[in-house]
Formats: sequence, structure tokens, C-alpha cells
Amino acid sequence: MDYENKNPDIAEETVTIPESPISSNEETVSIADSVKTLSPGQMVMKRFFRSKLSMVGLVTLIVLFIFSFIGPELKFLPFIWGETELDKSPGKTVVTEKQISYSYTNPETGEVENHTAISVSVQQLKSNIEAPPSKEHLLGTDAMTYDVFSRLMYGGRISLTIGFVVVILETLLGVLLGGLAGYFGKWVDQLIMRIVDIFYCIPTLPLMLIISFMLDSMGIEDRAKLFVMMALLTLLGWAGTARLVRGQILYLREQEYMMAAEATGLPVWRKIFKHLLPNVMPQLIVTMTLGLGNIILTEATLGYLGLGLPSRYATWGNMINVVSGEHGLKYIQNYPNMWVAPGICIILAVLAFNFIGDGLRDAFDPKSKR
Repeated sequence: MDYENKNPDIAEETVTIPESPISSNEETVSIADSVKTLSPGQMVMKRFFRSKLSMVGLVTLIVLFIFSFIGPELKFLPFIWGETELDKSPGKTVVTEKQISYSYTNPETGEVENHTAISVSVQQLKSNIEAPPSKEHLLGTDAMTYDVFSRLMYGGRISLTIGFVVVILETLLGVLLGGLAGYFGKWVDQLIMRIVDIFYCIPTLPLMLIISFMLDSMGIEDRAKLFVMMALLTLLGWAGTARLVRGQILYLREQEYMMAAEATGLPVWRKIFKHLLPNVMPQLIVTMTLGLGNIILTEATLGYLGLGLPSRYATWGNMINVVSGEHGLKYIQNYPNMWVAPGICIILAVLAFNFIGDGLRDAFDPKSKR
């Protein structure tokens, strides 16, 4: 752009100001656009995946699920057997020769003669009963000739399924009753909290033992017993979730955004499901992951005591039940392949859920710097 001096007393001079090298049609990037911002969900995931223990727990859980739900379907492999499939293959044939000595009186001479004879016996051994590990049975067989390795996979299906189903059901029940108590308060809160106090006083394990004895005496077995167990665990486990949800909603309903939602005249269901419950979900997720381990331990305890599912249905709990009977010492000393593997699976599953729960707790913590 040119600028002319119009003053007649001063020599005429033209000053030229260079134009900007950036043309107007070029794209300009603002500072705000150059800075990447993360959403709350992305920040949670970033913190979670940074935790080494969380990754260990997640990988362990994925391996257990693949082992339990996909492994039994690979029946083209020679060491994969059915859950109740018996190994009816004959054992080795053993020929035993035994020398027998006897006395014989000759009727003609009246003399006693000593003779020897060889007795031959052929015995078919059942080597598939409590057989040691082999190519056909990676962990051997049990007293019923069931394949231990295959039943370990089927047992994982039941143990993990019980854990997830019970935790989801008790969470839904706890969210419903805890949400009603926290939002409406007054007599609704008093009534639900007194019910929660009653369920807190019930000892879970002794009651489960009593119910299991009753079911056995009534002849209720098979899958029906599994459903009853899941219903009882759900009924006895929802109180903690309800108390957590109730406390969180009592705190959240006093926040400014809830007062604004109240002023706008939003319906109750919309305020609960759109504004309150999403803010309670982080605590619920952590509680659910930590509770899964407890459910698996409870099922394993019942199975170990012989009060879970019948032995023909494999669970990690009833697989380690072999060391609790009258021949328990024999299995502990001579057959570790039958009970060590289920015990390791239980430990890995509980540790995996606890590691994931700890990682989620740290990830949802806004003060966490990891």
C-alpha cells in the first residue's frame, strides 16, 4: 500500500509498506484448534490403559473367556472331550503266570507225589480311570473317566456365567431401589433403607449352605439348582449397590444442574435416567468388577463343600471337591492334576477382576494423575 505526503513544505516522498506474505484465501489454524482436547470418556480410557495391572487383568480375563467358551468347540482336536463324555477305551492286557505246588497220592503205589503246575490268568486293566496326563488327556482323567482338561473349560463357562449374571441382576435391583430411595426420600427412603439393613444382617454363606441342603433333600438338582443359586445370590447381594446408589443420588440431586433441570420442568424419569444415573455409573462399574470375584469365590466354596451343582456338571468349585472327601489325602498326594488347575483358574479369575476394578477406580478418579 502506498502513502503520499501532501505537505508542500516537505519534499514529496512515497513510503511503500510490504504486504503480508499470507494471502487471505489461505487456511489459518487457530491456537484452540491446534490443541487436542480429550473427552471425559477418553481420559478414563487413557488412564485405564496406562495401568499395567489393569492390562494384566484384562488380558487374563480375555484368555479365560477364550479358554472357557471357545475351547470346548474345538472338538476336532484329539484332547478335547465332551463335558460328560466317558473314556471307554480298554486298558492294557496283563498276563499273569503263577506257579502252584500240590501233593498227589498215587492210588496204585500209595506213595505221595509232589507236583507243580503253572496257572495263567489274563486281566484287562482299566487304565483310563484316574489316568495320568497324556496326549489324549492333557490333565489326565478323574474317577469317572471324565477328561479333566475339558471339564476345566466347561467349568469356566458355569463359574464365569454365574458371576456375570448375578452381578448384573443385583446391580439392576440395587439401582432401582437405591434410586427411588435417594430421589424421593422421606418415607420411601426410610422403608427401603430398613429393608437394606435387614438384608445386611443376613449371613450369606450359612444361608446358602442351608438352602443347598434343602434343595438336595427335595431332589432339586441339575440346572434348576443353578438357577436357584443365582436367584439367592442376587437377592442377598443387592443391598450394597442400593446403598451406594442412594448415597450418590442424595449428593447429586443438590447440584446446580439438577436445580436447573427442576426449574425447566423435566419429568422425573428424564431427570433420573438422563442426569442422575449417568453420573453414578462410574462407581457402579467399579463395584460390579470388584463384586464379580466375590461371586466366583462363593460358588467355588459351595462346590468345594459339595453343595453346588452335581458332579456331572463341571464347575471350578466341584472339581476341587475331590480333596475334601474321605479319599482327599490320596488325591492331594497322588493326583495334583485333578485339583491344582481348577484352583489356579479361580485365583486368576478373582485377581483379574480385582485388577480391572482397581484400574477403573483410579481411572474414574478426577484427582488421579496417572
